[in-house]
Formats: sequence, C-alpha cells, structure tokens
Amino acid sequence: MQKKEMNIFEQLVYSVRATAAYYLDPNKPKGTKPATNGEHAALFQNNDLSIGSYMPYLDFDPETNVFIFDDCMNCAVVFDVKPIPSEGRSVEFMNNKGEAIERALASTFDERDQEEGEWVLQQFRWKDSDLASWADEAYMYADQYARECEASDTIINGILRKNFEAMSKEGGLFEDSTVTLQPFQGGIERTKIVFYRKLKGKELRKRGAEKNKLELVRKAKALKDNLKSSGIELLENDDFDFFNWLVKLFNDKPEGQSAKEFFDSITPKRNDEGELPLDIPASIFLNKPKYNAKTNTYQIGKTHHKLVRTSSVNGGLSVGQLTGELSNGASSTCFTDSMPSGTMMCITSVFCSKDYIRNIMGAKSMVSQSSIGSENATMRESLEYHEAFLSEKTVRPTMSSLSFYVRANDLETLDDRVDTVNSALLRSNITPIVEKDYFDPLSSNAFIYHLPMCFDATVPRAKQCLIPMYLHDMVNLSVFYGREVGTGNPLLIMFNRSGSVLTNDFFRKSDRQANAHMLVTGSTGAGKSATLVYLTLLLVAIKRPRLYIIEAGGSFRLIAEFLRHHGLSMNNVTLKPSNPAKGEFCPSMAPFSDLPLLVEDGKITLSDEEQRIANHNRQADAQKIVFDGLVSDDDLQAANNFEFTTSTNILDAFKQEVSDELEKSRLAAALDKVRDTDTDDEDEQKDRLGEMELLAFMMATGGEEAEVAQYNQADRRYLRKALLNVGKKGYINNEFPNVQSVADELFEIAADKSNTRLLEDGRIRLNKMAAALELYTEGFEGELLNSTPSGEVFPDVDVTIIDLATLAKPGNETLLAIVYVALLQRLNGLAEKYQMSGRLLIKITDESHLVTTNNLIILYIVKVVKLWRKLNGFAWFATQNLKDFPAEAEKMLEMIEWVMMLLPTPKALKELQQYKTLTEEQELMAQSAKKQEKSYTEGCLFGSNFNALFRVIQPSECLAMAGTDGEEKEEMAILSKRYKTTELWHAAFIKAVQLDRIRGIEPIRYPFIEYTGVYDEAA
Repeated sequence: MQKKEMNIFEQLVYSVRATAAYYLDPNKPKGTKPATNGEHAALFQNNDLSIGSYMPYLDFDPETNVFIFDDCMNCAVVFDVKPIPSEGRSVEFMNNKGEAIERALASTFDERDQEEGEWVLQQFRWKDSDLASWADEAYMYADQYARECEASDTIINGILRKNFEAMSKEGGLFEDSTVTLQPFQGGIERTKIVFYRKLKGKELRKRGAEKNKLELVRKAKALKDNLKSSGIELLENDDFDFFNWLVKLFNDKPEGQSAKEFFDSITPKRNDEGELPLDIPASIFLNKPKYNAKTNTYQIGKTHHKLVRTSSVNGGLSVGQLTGELSNGASSTCFTDSMPSGTMMCITSVFCSKDYIRNIMGAKSMVSQSSIGSENATMRESLEYHEAFLSEKTVRPTMSSLSFYVRANDLETLDDRVDTVNSALLRSNITPIVEKDYFDPLSSNAFIYHLPMCFDATVPRAKQCLIPMYLHDMVNLSVFYGREVGTGNPLLIMFNRSGSVLTNDFFRKSDRQANAHMLVTGSTGAGKSATLVYLTLLLVAIKRPRLYIIEAGGSFRLIAEFLRHHGLSMNNVTLKPSNPAKGEFCPSMAPFSDLPLLVEDGKITLSDEEQRIANHNRQADAQKIVFDGLVSDDDLQAANNFEFTTSTNILDAFKQEVSDELEKSRLAAALDKVRDTDTDDEDEQKDRLGEMELLAFMMATGGEEAEVAQYNQADRRYLRKALLNVGKKGYINNEFPNVQSVADELFEIAADKSNTRLLEDGRIRLNKMAAALELYTEGFEGELLNSTPSGEVFPDVDVTIIDLATLAKPGNETLLAIVYVALLQRLNGLAEKYQMSGRLLIKITDESHLVTTNNLIILYIVKVVKLWRKLNGFAWFATQNLKDFPAEAEKMLEMIEWVMMLLPTPKALKELQQYKTLTEEQELMAQSAKKQEKSYTEGCLFGSNFNALFRVIQPSECLAMAGTDGEEKEEMAILSKRYKTTELWHAAFIKAVQLDRIRGIEPIRYPFIEYTGVYDEAA
C-alpha cells in the first residue's frame, strides 16, 4: 500500500496516537523510551514477546470454573451466552429486555475506582463455519436404538451433513433477497463473555488470591442469575471450551479433514496428572504470529488478520443495534448478517466510577472555556447535559470500545472485508477508524489488548483507547441479543435467519411444559408435505419411535420405501374394499372388541360362578358354556356416574365431561413437571367405557348435532347398559364383540317389556340407534368395523402407513370419521401395550381436516389422546385448512401444546385464533414469516414456554420424496422411464441428485441408484 507524505496536522495526530500506544503497552519495561515506527514493527515481527506473550493464561480451576492469570493472583470467568431472540419481536418487548439487562449488569458490577480494580467485561460474537459438526451432535444425541439402524446413519451423516456443508460454504447457499438482503451462509452463531477484575499492588496484597477468586465466583453466580431473569442463559466455559475457541481463531482450517476433529486434537489439554501445558499461549498457536508493518496486519499461518476499531457513535442506538434483528421497511436485518466470513465482534468495557468520567469532562470543560467559539459553546451545553445526567442515581458510566477482528486468506480479500465492515458500521451510525493515507497506530496493539483477559485496566491511561459510554448505550450495542437457537437438543433441526441451527426436542420434559402433541398448519405452497417428510426422517433417525402415519394422497409412499431399504420394518395399510382376486383385503378395526376389557378395568364385576365359566371357556379343549346374563345393578349404577338429567342435551353433557377431564389432565401434567415424574392420579385414568359410548353415538348419529340432539341422558344410560352387557358376555364367552353385538343388545333392551320405566318413545329411540348401528355391519362398512380381525391389525413394526384411500373420497365423510375414531382406539391400545418398552409411539395425521369434521370426533380425540403422555405416546395433526374445524376444536387445541405454522397467512392466523388464543408477540412473529421461492420457507413454532421463528431449508431428498401433485408425479414417472429404474422411489433420488446439482451441492452417491447412470452425467 503506497503511503503519501503527511502534512503537519496529520503528523501531529499520528504522534499523539503513537505516544498513546506506547503508554498502553502493559509489558513495557520501565524507563524505556517510546519505540519508533520501525522498532514497533520489529517487536511483532522478530521479538519473542509476540501475541502469546501478552496472554495471561496460566491455569484453570475446575472446581470453581475460574481461569488463573500468570501472576497466580488474578482470575477471570468465561461464559457462553444464549442471547434473547429478537426476530419478530415488538419494540416494547426489546425495550423491556434492554432495561432488564441494564439492571442485571449494574447490580452485578459495582462502581469502583481504578486503584480498587475496576470490573472489565468483554463480549465476543462470531459465526463458526463448522455447521457440519451439528451432524455429529445429532448422531450422538440420537437414541442408541435409533443408531442401531442403518437409516439413522444415512439420514444424519449422509443427508443432514450434506445439507449442513452446503449451507456453510463460502458465499452461502443462496442470496436472501427477501428478508436479510445478504447471502445466506450457514454457521453457528457463537457468543461469549469474559469478565474479571485485575488487582495490583497494595489492593492485591490486602485481598490475596483466594479472596479474589471467591469474589469472582460470587459475581459469576450473581450475573448468571440476574441475566436468567432477563431471558439470557449463561453456560460456564471450562478450559477446553475456552482454549478450543482460541485455537480455532488463530489457526488455519485443515483441508480434507474434519475441522472439529483437527481443532479438538490440537487444543491444550490436561495430561494424566491433570496438569495443563506449562506454556498455554504457545500451545494455542501452530504458527508464530508475524506483524506486517506495511499493511498493519498480522499473519498467522496462511491467514491474515486485522483489527478494525471504531471512534464514535452517531445518534441514538436501538436496542439490539448490532446483534438483534431490526425491521427496516420491507427487510428485517441484523448487523452481524453483513459481517464477512470469519469476522469476530468484540466489545471491551470497563465499569469505571462517575468521578473518572467527571475528570474527563473537567478537562474538556477547561478547553471549552478557552474561547468563545460556537463549537465550544456546543461543548459546554453538552457537558452541562451529561453532568446533570450523571447525577441521576440509576445512571452508570463505562469506558468501552467496539472493534472487529477481520481475517482472510490473502491481503486483497482482507482489504475487501475490512471495507465491508466499515461500510456496515457507517450504515449503523457508528464511525470506524478508516485507514486511508496512514495506518491506525493503535490497531496492532489493540489487536492484542482486546483479546480475552488481555485488557489491563490498571495500566495508567489504558482507558484512553476506550470511549465514554453510558451503560444503557453499551447494552444496546451488546451481544445479548440474537436469533432463536432453541434448546440445543437436536430432534427438531431447523434454522434461523442467521443460518444457525435451531433445535428442540418436544419429547424431553425439559423442553416442553405438558406434552409433545402438535398441530402443523400450512396453506398450499407452504411446503407442508416436504416438511412432514423431513420431520419423519428426523423422528426415525433420532428417536426411532413406533410411527403411525395416517394420510390421504400417497405423500409418504416414497419415504416408506426408502426407510424399508435402510433397515426399518414397514406395514402399509390401505383402507379400501377387499379384492381377493388381487390378494387385497380390507383391515378390520373391530372398535368394540375391547369391551371385555371392562372387566379388567373394574367396570364389570363377576360372581365366582361367572368367573369359573369364563375360565372354562378359555380352555382349548372345553365345550363352550354360553353365558347370556346381564350386568348387575351395582355395576350399572357405578357406570352411570354422570349427572342424570333427562332434559340435558347429550352433546352438552359430553362437552362438559371432556372439559372436566381435560382440566384434570392439565393439572396432572403440571404436577408431573414439578415432580419430574408421572402422577398416578385415579381421577386421570383411561375411560374405556366413555370412549366406546362416544363411538357408538357417533355411529348412531354420524356426528350430526341435529341427530345427537334427539337423544338424552336416559338413552345414554341404556346405551351404557348395552355396552356393559356385551362386554360381560364377550369376556365370559371368550368372544370378540362387534357392532352387531351392540345393536342386538340395544334391540333386546328396547324389546324388554318388563322394564316399565322405559317409555315407548325411549324404545323407539333405542331401536333407531340399533338400526343405525346395523348400517355398519355389511359391505365395506362391515369389513372395516364389524368383522373379526384374522390377526393383528397393526403388527409391531417401525413404521405403519395407513392410507385412507376410499375413505378420503367425497361422500364418505361420515364413515371416514368413524373409522378414524376406531383407528385412534386401536392406537390407544397399542400405546397401552407398549408403554413400558421405552420407545415412543407417534401418530401423524396428514390432511387432518378431513377427519376432524364434527364435535363428537373432537371430543373423542381429546378423551383418548389426553392421557397419551402417560403412555409415552403423542399425536401430531397436519392440515392446510382450519376453517372446517368444528367449534369443539378449541378443546383439542387446548390439549395440544405445540403449534407449527408454515408461512402463516392472515387468513390462517384468523382461523387459528377461533380456537386458540395467540399473544401479541406470537401474532407479530407469525406475520413476519416469509418465503423465498426455491430457497426457503419460514414458519413459527409456538409452545407453552417456547416461541420461535424458524426457516426450513429442505434437503433435496425431502423435496423429491414429498412430490405429490400431478406434475410431480408425472415428472417421477418420466424419470423412472428414462433411467429404467426398478423402483419408483429410485426416481425420487435421481431427482434429488439433479436438484443438488442445480443448487450447487455435491450430491451423495447412493449405491442403490448407481445402476441408472445418473452419476455419469455432467453436472
């Protein structure tokens, strides 16, 4: 870089800065003269006292999580920070958080004079490009049972890792022209803070090392607690966490080797005796840092480094000015989004006394009195304002600096990146020190002083390289804001707008409030099908639950074959009429076959004689003794535990009962959370009889409210009697009851003339109910509901896909609703059966608006699913249409803790709010979700104590396997024909290879499609 001659004024400024740099050198021997520019360069180029010599790291105390300085007396604490999410948040929300952070810092770091040792807080924010390490995290997080299957390795270490690597490549995966207006580059947003109080001389001798350490430990706990109440989580760093960060900062990323494995291997560690290396700083650098005086840069290995400092802040600062997301018209940007790859932001703050600031102001006041110019008059007014402001008790001053560590592989790129940082700062009303005709002489020293623990506030005039800044303003600039990253438990793996991974595990009690039931909504074009395929892959890879998918349209047929190929057992159930000629048989749901279990539930009591008959009928070679008796009056009275009022509408009675049960379940879930265990509340037990009753009424009425209204509580009493009688006979006779069994029993009750209490209109209603039930005993309906299962409807396999097929066609709405309820009943039985197995049971219903068509169905869903959390089972409902949900859907959504909205439209929000109340913050967040065609779709995830705006960036495999519309099916058929695939799902993976090439991603070489020749084609 060519430097021109400096004029007299420029020479004077340079001289002042050079002198300041000399006085700020904490390792300067006493009595030496200021170094010349050349001598200064030689110091960093050849002298053994290079960067590492200024690093005070001597040891780490694992008992207190304190880093010991090389004087053996002073110490520091390092934290990782989980910032406050700022995307989609209101200005009021951000202001409240800013005030809370300011109070937390002010109460933790008390005001001290320089002689007493001022508190120093250093904040760092950067993006770690090793996004692929999340694949390692996810694989290690996966359940052992899941990792035993080939599918887990293929999904996590294949599909997910490829997606992570593609997103984190230089320049990003795509240009985000919709929201951030920046390239979208994946990475891990890292945030750390370091704080310490360095003592010297008499003050240090008076306190001693142990008291100094104990005070720091107390401050660390206080800061952690204070910030937690503000919504910020702090995690203590140990020696590996801290030194691994510095190793990554100062060393080149290896080629052809895992960056994580390489950096982990060279990070200073304890030996067998538990001791760290004697010279920790030397262990951090693989290559000796060299200072280049001509470019005012450092070179470490192949990487060039430069520090960009700032001199002033112009105008007011918004909360989260640098690290929060700020809305700016059509875009929502975060300052750090515009930072070049590898750039690290640093804020160093000294919590000085008000007297220190007043001394500075006093010196300025002397200058302002020296003349009567307009500039001095303005200065005097400013000083008067700040003097009055400082006099307020709650105001805290700091001396702070904002700087940026910029790095690149060559000087030309480094200059470009420095220009990018400078431009971004100017756009944010912050003035950088721009090197044009001469270098910033403090930059090379500040590069060292702003490294962790290297700023020494005890050095005379050290704070002159900082600027006065109120704590309020420092908080606005601070790193305590960011974007949501989730809980760190990688089951759900999405992204935020910064390109960081956003994670949550609904199934961990720590990550949820009550349950893991979820509603997924997404209008046409929002990518609901692809997202469900992606979620299915994650479930299989991380948890490997017993997965039951109820769908219409074949959205999961391709992923089913992929999973089967990779070691998972599958069961495909298609609900359509039998066709023996083709070997196709309709499964039987047999909804009343569980009625005999009422004996085990204690709803039916048997006499000794009845039990002997039951035992006899279970003997293989015994001649059956047919029992045709009825339940006892006591059993009938106990079963009719509802309030008997003939005038009560039966639907209203059902609604009230379910509401009461839901409230009990909610209270029990809250107790489970507090106790960290499952309650065994007798009031929260399975109501098998109530479920059967609801199902029978649904079959009798089709769920139509006008039909239900014809029946009253007295009719309900007789229906329960019929169900109990059928259950008792089925148990004693060792038979499977069916729909016809219940209808016959109702006919018998209606025909019993000995019951004088049953009036004629009641007999008519019971006969009508029985006749309606008989509609489901013949034809396709009879196959589904009345026939006895020839074997297990749902054998124990990894994934069961239930295609609604014929039931999803127009005109079959009533039958579909009844069969869906019967399906839930079957799954409920499986949840009970497998509850002690340790495996989750997950039910996913796609196009759920097809089945949630009336209030009785909703009440049944709530009645059955509300207890699944105790059985390790959870239900997910996906729909693109909420408008057809009945009124009682409010109860279902009240039971469901999680709502995932993909690209919510104002209409979808309005529809959801008919059933579920959203907070103002949730509404604002949902309204801010965007979509960029062929790049990403945004959505919101709402839980009881978790709200996040996320970005779905699908792997190509998910996009290919989820193709269900006409054009996509046609394309699949064309690919299958062109490449002569033996399986249709192979065509989906050929499409995935093609999509990867279009997106600039190196595709995975799948052995199962090698035969097609797709990899031999030019990219």
